[in-house]
Amino acid sequence: MERHEFKYYRALNIYDERKLIVSLDSWKCVKCGLMRLYEKRFGERDREFKDLSDPKNKWFILICMKKEPRVEVHEARPGDRIVHECVDGSRHEFEVSRNFVMKADHYVYEFESVAGGFIDVSTSPPKVMVKEL
Repeated sequence: MERHEFKYYRALNIYDERKLIVSLDSWKCVKCGLMRLYEKRFGERDREFKDLSDPKNKWFILICMKKEPRVEVHEARPGDRIVHECVDGSRHEFEVSRNFVMKADHYVYEFESVAGGFIDVSTSPPKVMVKEL
């Protein structure tokens, strides 16, 4: 079995105005394209690396804007469904596409399309700033 050779890719920071909620660092295998994420949440320690189970899959960021903003990271490919349990107890399903998706105070972004920038969840919809590379 061939070993991966990961190279740092990009970061994505998610803020609530000035407070950092989540920082996502990413690495990509130069051989197969598999992406690895490291999720750091404000005030938490001992997070683990998350690897995609299949290089054809992508990372998606779901932001729930009900009550307090909540950020989830999901692995999927276009056409899959992401299931989300909301803070109010409701259940939502989102069909994954390559583009931004919004549904009832929920926003889904493909990680690679927003990586290298930041998302500010202090407004609805969230403000997305992506640095052109």
